[in-house]
Amino acid sequence: MTTKGQVNETTVLLPDSAMDPRISVVGVGGAGCNVVSALYDKEMQGLELVAINSDEESLSKSRADVKVLLDLPKQGRCGVEEAETSAEAARAALERALDAEVLFLVAGMGGRTGTNIAPVIAEMASGRDALVISIALLPFSSESRVHEASEGLQRLKERSHTCLVVDNNNLLTLDGLGFNEAMTLVNRMVGTLIESVTERLTHPFVSTLAEEVQLAASTFGGADAEPMDVELAEPAGAVAEDEMKPVGFDDRGYIGFA
Repeated sequence: MTTKGQVNETTVLLPDSAMDPRISVVGVGGAGCNVVSALYDKEMQGLELVAINSDEESLSKSRADVKVLLDLPKQGRCGVEEAETSAEAARAALERALDAEVLFLVAGMGGRTGTNIAPVIAEMASGRDALVISIALLPFSSESRVHEASEGLQRLKERSHTCLVVDNNNLLTLDGLGFNEAMTLVNRMVGTLIESVTERLTHPFVSTLAEEVQLAASTFGGADAEPMDVELAEPAGAVAEDEMKPVGFDDRGYIGFA
């Protein structure tokens, strides 16, 4: 089994006999489920899309191949212990949903479900020998949940083979971008990354996961792009095409806007 947290040493080997690995994208909580819904609308082939939430109404609106409702306290304390109890109660359903060789786990940090449940899901999936690639969405620094987000991110990193981070604060560099347009842009950016890495994973190769993420990301930046840059294919909402900025990894290793 691959050691968690060792992305640079994570070697993905897919021989000719394993051309089609089972790949799932699992969205946890509202933000994660929004990404899954966006991917579902794109009708991508070869992916199983899973939505996991503790909000029944929100989950009912999610578009996914599989949905799992968790019983998480809606009020009062909601931490690691409560998350583990909730996941354990739904273990049978979760294990069926997590039946994959490569699992992209997407969750917003700072809220109740994504922050607390995503690390438990990552642990459960890696325990089933899945390669867990987590994508964490960080809240704006002006929000009151920054501390909770930081703690949740640390737990998620510890339980994932690699963890990519999308920092919402980088959206502030784009003038005239409304909240809904900003969230759409984040969903598109995460979807582009998942789609590009997935395309590489469905072909035989021997390399490190870090190299594959870098190669897939740089592909979208064009021949003159710096490594890890991703050029969005179309303008987002009110942002004019000539005002679009590339998205990539900043000096902290966070995915954002350059």
